[in-house]
Amino acid sequence: MKRELVSCLRTVALLSMFSEDSNTVSNVSSCLKWMSLMEPDLILYPILERAVPALENLTEVSYIRSVMCRI
Repeated sequence: MKRELVSCLRTVALLSMFSEDSNTVSNVSSCLKWMSLMEPDLILYPILERAVPALENLTEVSYIRSVMCRI
């Protein structure tokens, strides 16, 4: 049941991860934290897939800020 819940919410949470709205970023950060505690194998790798390119590409400041808030 936990795996299905995380699978359903994962796409929405990962798409909202780089939002410019601070409330959304705060909520998504909390959501990703709890989902990674429930099913780390479904969440951690996709977060790293998105975080590494955002940190390598220094032109997107909002992406860098979003990633740094989660680390």
